Amino acid sequence: MRRYATRKLTTMAGTNYRILPATVDTLARTLADRALADADAILQKTIDSAAVRALREQIAEIRPDDVEAAARTVFADHA
Repeated sequence: MRRYATRKLTTMAGTNYRILPATVDTLARTLADRALADADAILQKTIDSAAVRALREQIAEIRPDDVEAAARTVFADHA
């Protein structure tokens, strides 16, 4: 799952966003034992958070906080 999520996040981020170092570790912990559908949903919400920050603050980076917020949102939707 770590390899899948890292590759997909890197692809989604492209050259538009810088991925902060702890982000991948946070993503891996968050997605441990989760389905691919959960991973895809969390990755999309993570990118969405980074996009909003880039528009509002002109800071184009993906942070561990983005992953954590995305997970809370996605897992709350499944509850």
